[in-house]
Amino acid sequence: MVSSAVEVSALKRVHMRHQLYTSKCLLYHSFDDEWPVNRYNNFVTTAGCAAAASKFDCLVSKDTLTLQWASNSVSTSQIYGTW
Repeated sequence: MVSSAVEVSALKRVHMRHQLYTSKCLLYHSFDDEWPVNRYNNFVTTAGCAAAASKFDCLVSKDTLTLQWASNSVSTSQIYGTW
């Protein structure tokens, strides 16, 4: 049972967030949809792992600054708010 105005306000905020995240106006992608796959491939290429036999193992072997730079490069090249 809700016992205070603060709890009611918090419940309303949670409900509004749920509506926002489940609304059709936001973009949702399955992990293997074209958009996230392209983002991953761009990240792999930017990190210098495009030609590697195992892209994941190549990424694991990269230093932190390379991964940060690749992440920043891919993240800032897309539409704001689509991370």
